[in-house]
Amino acid sequence: MVPHWRQAGHIFAVCALIFLWPAVVLPFAGTLPSSSDRHPRLYAFGFNEYGQQGHEEEQSFEAKAVGMDMHEWVQVSAGAMHTVVVDAEGIAHAAGNGEAGQLGLGPMGLTSVRAFTPIDLLWSDGAPVSFKLPSGHRAAGHRMRVVDVAAGWSHSCLLIDTDPTLGLYQPFCTGSNDFGQLGVGQGQSSFGYLHPLHVVEGTSPTAAGSLRATGTGTAVNFKRIFAGAHHTLALASDSRTVYGWGNNEQGQLGREAPATWPLPTRVPLPLMADERVVQIAAGYHHTLVLSSRGAI
Repeated sequence: MVPHWRQAGHIFAVCALIFLWPAVVLPFAGTLPSSSDRHPRLYAFGFNEYGQQGHEEEQSFEAKAVGMDMHEWVQVSAGAMHTVVVDAEGIAHAAGNGEAGQLGLGPMGLTSVRAFTPIDLLWSDGAPVSFKLPSGHRAAGHRMRVVDVAAGWSHSCLLIDTDPTLGLYQPFCTGSNDFGQLGVGQGQSSFGYLHPLHVVEGTSPTAAGSLRATGTGTAVNFKRIFAGAHHTLALASDSRTVYGWGNNEQGQLGREAPATWPLPTRVPLPLMADERVVQIAAGYHHTLVLSSRGAI
């Protein structure tokens, strides 16, 4: 029997994570909060069988602050049974169910991890991902930082600043690839390692393996990344171009066919000349794009 939270076509909220900025609320004594109180706090509650809240209790009915003793969290994204958070230094951490490799922690993360654990940006052979990027797509000696994160049903994608001088943000994905939601080609498993995507303007998208050689063409620069259950979308820096990959059985990538898009492909949008994309929301089998004109 399929558990109620896994029924096809539905996502049920069994865990919640909320950011609060205490600095916007003044204490009753009338004094300003200290600098340590101005940091955003991460509160978690609900189902926690796999440790997706980042602590040991199996369930919490009351919101509790998570990881505030060691990290200043600035971003969070929750998948079905896993969570990815980003700290103020641009380091991503993951917790929860990692059976499909969605935690990005390599072989050690292929079960369950009950505490937020840093994601090392390593290739599957143990070398740093930055050393595998083509010439011109990274800065020598630069510690790559995460600028956006999206967690799907059983996959995760990070948007990473690979070169601060160029401001080049590129997607890296890990986890299940049953529908091509990693964007690296059908059937390629992540084994818990991050796979970088390289999209070149004006050419067919290329799979992650091509990053081992010098790339050609101008790399598409992205600014946001979003994950549905089994599909992923990324917004380019021009705020007009959207790429999608993964499950398209219900047309959630904006095209009637084929049923899956294993490589990043442009999503057709009827935008006017002065229209920009301001927000994207990805569900289980559908996608919504909000434009600067207020149209969806």
